[in-house]
Amino acid sequence: VVIIDFESEYSKKKIEELNDKFETDIDFYNLDLSKKDKINNFCKYILDKYQKIDILINCAALVGTSGLEGWAEPFENQSSEAFDLCMDVNVKAPILLIQGLIKGFKKFLFKDTFFIGGYLTITSGIQFVNAMILFVLEG
Repeated sequence: VVIIDFESEYSKKKIEELNDKFETDIDFYNLDLSKKDKINNFCKYILDKYQKIDILINCAALVGTSGLEGWAEPFENQSSEAFDLCMDVNVKAPILLIQGLIKGFKKFLFKDTFFIGGYLTITSGIQFVNAMILFVLEG
């Protein structure tokens, strides 16, 4: 399991809890999903390190609780910079991750494999996060 996020004490604590609970060793990567070059470098690193990729779950997004100035504000106060950052993280990053990692999905699959992208809402307490899940299915 590989998790990417901004590095924080909260992230580190949650990773440790998951590692302890499931007796595993989760790989954590600090990655700015608004930077195309960082995403591309991450994808190359992952493809070099792992034999294959089974599934990609993307649940990183700027939402109303992100605290970004110019984002979750009345329309007349929203900024184009915040909108651009939202498009980079919420829309471009999942596309770049899928494109960058697609060789890992195809590596051990049959030629009739196809991909279906779907959206899912995950609830955690009172927080709501939009998630995109990439399912890998054999045709």
